[in-house]
Amino acid sequence: MKRYLVLTGILTVTICYLPAMDLDITAQGGIGYSIVDIPASTDWNENYFEDWSELNYRLNIQSTWGFGDLRAGAELGYSWLYYYDVVVPPVPYYYYGYAGAFNIITLAEYRFKKAALQAGAGAYTFDDGTSFGIQASGTWRFQLRDPAMSIPLTIRADLIFGRALIIPVSIETGFSYRIRN
Repeated sequence: MKRYLVLTGILTVTICYLPAMDLDITAQGGIGYSIVDIPASTDWNENYFEDWSELNYRLNIQSTWGFGDLRAGAELGYSWLYYYDVVVPPVPYYYYGYAGAFNIITLAEYRFKKAALQAGAGAYTFDDGTSFGIQASGTWRFQLRDPAMSIPLTIRADLIFGRALIIPVSIETGFSYRIRN
């Protein structure tokens, strides 16, 4: 009964304040570097690795809502984290592998005038399973002529707890639109 009352109270407060909330939709893309022990994150012996790259790319769309400086939201995205080539003897067998993950993250954001700090936690889904991860980022928004539109510049780091710890660090930019009530 107590849970029901608490959930009903939270829902009532949310519905009452919904007209005062504003909504931000942001689409971003970025590039960066992944800190990862690639042999530990794969099934291959480290002697077989011929080539690899920890360069990462990411695309995401975020929706945040709230009023004032404190906001909550969600993110959907895709990250290409690293790739590797292995050559297995005695007959050279070439294998190309990569780590790419779709992510869904819940977010909390605190805004200053043109800057924002953001933190979140969520699921990163790879080809071989899903891992838990957290992210933290700092954003500077360049306002356009229309006050509802801006260009965000974001520095972001994630910690993905899989078979091996993956830490992608990236710089992102894109487009943000605010719908005010």
